[in-house]
Amino acid sequence: MDKFHQCMQSYITNKEFHKLSSAEGADKFITLLEECGCKFIAFDFDATMIELHSGGYIDPEIDRKVLESLTADFKSVAERLKNSPIQMAVVTYSDAVHVEGHPRYISGDRMVRLALKYSNCDADIKKVYAYYPRFWDTPKMYKKLGLDAPMPLFKEFHLRSICTDFNVKLDEIILIDDDINNCVNAKQIGVTTLHVTGDGFKLKELSLL
Repeated sequence: MDKFHQCMQSYITNKEFHKLSSAEGADKFITLLEECGCKFIAFDFDATMIELHSGGYIDPEIDRKVLESLTADFKSVAERLKNSPIQMAVVTYSDAVHVEGHPRYISGDRMVRLALKYSNCDADIKKVYAYYPRFWDTPKMYKKLGLDAPMPLFKEFHLRSICTDFNVKLDEIILIDDDINNCVNAKQIGVTTLHVTGDGFKLKELSLL
């Protein structure tokens, strides 16, 4: 992904995405990823896929505006990916364990899928990895996942799970996340990372680590 770093940094520095429509920007972005051998995009959910933040869970009847806040650039990227070999997953801390059994609150995969529905987006998300590491730090919990120790902090478990499930390497994944700590950790384990610097994923508001 060395070529990606060089080209993407040039795009950011020269504000290339400011000159393009959302669809044109998505095409330029995905085309570059294809040329550089990327196989998977891992999107964070809160304040990345969506402009707002769920706080980890929502009541769909009350928090509909959260579910409707999918960014235009995410929709454009999702549309472009329909004609690409690159696949997409969601890696989030919004863990359904937190609201298990609650009559109204939803989180994790259900929340992500409902956001797609309410935002009129038919993105092909291969899998939602919804884990908050601190919920999985006791033997009772982490052994459910086949782990021998507490789940690593940040998004390391999520990203390594993509590798296992889809037979890809860490350096074939790009993480897009608004949490700089997740980005720094991902870079340390070999994942290319883009930090979302605004309100949700917008190609004009990214920094490359």
